[in-house]
Amino acid sequence: MNKYILILLLLISCRNSSQENKNVINIKKAYNEKNEIEFLNQFPDKFETLNEYFGWNNLTDKPNALYNDANKYIDYWFSLLLKKEYRQYEKNITSICCGGKWDADAINYFQDKSINYFLKNKRMELLNSLSEREAKSVLFFLFDSPHPEMHNELFLKLNTKNKIIVKNLFANNLKGDEDVKYTITFYEKNDDYIIKTLDINGDDILDKVISSAPYKGNELILFLGDGKDYIFSIKTINFSEDGGNIVYDIVNNPNTKKGLLIKTKFPDRGFSENDYFIIYENKNWVLKNIVYKTLTDQSKNAIEYYCDVFQYINLKETNIESKLISIPDESERAKKCITRKSNLQKYSIVDSDGYTNLRKEKNSSSEILQKIITGSEVQVLSNSGDWWFVQTKEGRRGYVFKTKIKVD
Repeated sequence: MNKYILILLLLISCRNSSQENKNVINIKKAYNEKNEIEFLNQFPDKFETLNEYFGWNNLTDKPNALYNDANKYIDYWFSLLLKKEYRQYEKNITSICCGGKWDADAINYFQDKSINYFLKNKRMELLNSLSEREAKSVLFFLFDSPHPEMHNELFLKLNTKNKIIVKNLFANNLKGDEDVKYTITFYEKNDDYIIKTLDINGDDILDKVISSAPYKGNELILFLGDGKDYIFSIKTINFSEDGGNIVYDIVNNPNTKKGLLIKTKFPDRGFSENDYFIIYENKNWVLKNIVYKTLTDQSKNAIEYYCDVFQYINLKETNIESKLISIPDESERAKKCITRKSNLQKYSIVDSDGYTNLRKEKNSSSEILQKIITGSEVQVLSNSGDWWFVQTKEGRRGYVFKTKIKVD
């Protein structure tokens, strides 16, 4: 069905609302005087008026009256809704969304503020209590965009009825690009992919991390679990350079509850490994940093470099490979990276208690980052003083008292 025919049909489903005595002059006056009741009464309660006040006039190709101050007015309105005495005005959020269609600037801003209001203030009943006809129109607006994508956090908190509505509304175009398969079943029993089951968004529900198998591509696809099903979140790259190096493990990011760590290595070029630390922040997957690990040469007395390079790249971006900040040049590594001599020694934990503590700082009262089981291998990044700086096999780095480390 044509998108604009669908919008027209959904508009018919909306409640009729009254805009009597509402006009730009009155709302400006109420805003400037901070007359809260009058401002709430003057604020639009349907989509057409919201656009007439704050949007862009496509007929004249000029901004409407309050276009330049739209965000201030919208912010003020949402701040008033948080007051207990104005809770009855909350229903106007869905009244405005009903019949709406995505547009840039103020309309997109109102869309984002609405979604944030439902989630942050735990007011999902405003959506889940809508009739089926109203829900179709409101949810269409909330998920609409030039290239609709699944807003997973919002979707997962919808009731079953509304989840079905969203899936039906965007059956063939709620996706980022056309070549991606958006169901978990496509990847199951598919030898071209490996699947890891982890909680990667910190909600204590297991998710699915799917990566192209070695030499089978460079894809990373994340699905978030809701306890019953797995919902597509993002398709990006797994940093294997399509087989140039190998993804040998994917684990939880040891530095945060929300994220993952992709561990790669070159299998035939001596010691060369990269750790890609990904975080989940503000509903986005972000490559925060890369730890590059390499040797100066292959001799027994080679120097090992551990270079932690800040990135902060949104994985929704295109051409990610070209935006990665690489390992510092050889002439700079000694100054910018942690170094130690490589003498082919291995280090492991020895402690009669069965474990020892990895601490944030060089003292026994510092924060405990991890309990390392006796016998576990660690990488010693610096062995000066009584507290050695190490990295565990999970990728977490901190300090261990030197007597708890054995040279194998």
